[in-house]
Amino acid sequence: MRGGPLPSTYLDRKQQSQRLRLVAGLPVRLNRVDGTLIDIGRGGARVRHVGALKVGTEMQFTFVSGTEKFTATARVISCRVVGLGAAERGQTLFETSLRYAQVPAESMLIIEQMMSSMPLAASS
Repeated sequence: MRGGPLPSTYLDRKQQSQRLRLVAGLPVRLNRVDGTLIDIGRGGARVRHVGALKVGTEMQFTFVSGTEKFTATARVISCRVVGLGAAERGQTLFETSLRYAQVPAESMLIIEQMMSSMPLAASS
């Protein structure tokens, strides 16, 4: 499907609040930071990673689901420590909440496919 990016205001609040919590984390990338996808929704996502991210920063958010590559511009909403020395090499582990700023139509289809194939978790 072809089309331009969808602004985050495209979706109503109820749609944005529905989240898919992943049991097995999916590898993601935020600019040059590797992380693990914790949950995802139509309006944003939550990622665990090493190293703090500055709130308000816009980042390229990417991951592969099956054979499809998801790409979006996302804004860091919050970033908090979830484990001192909890990462593989003893680094501090952070959890970041993201809100999409721009999502290409092709990437929104990936989210829709993910959410329609698994039970949804309540937003926390």
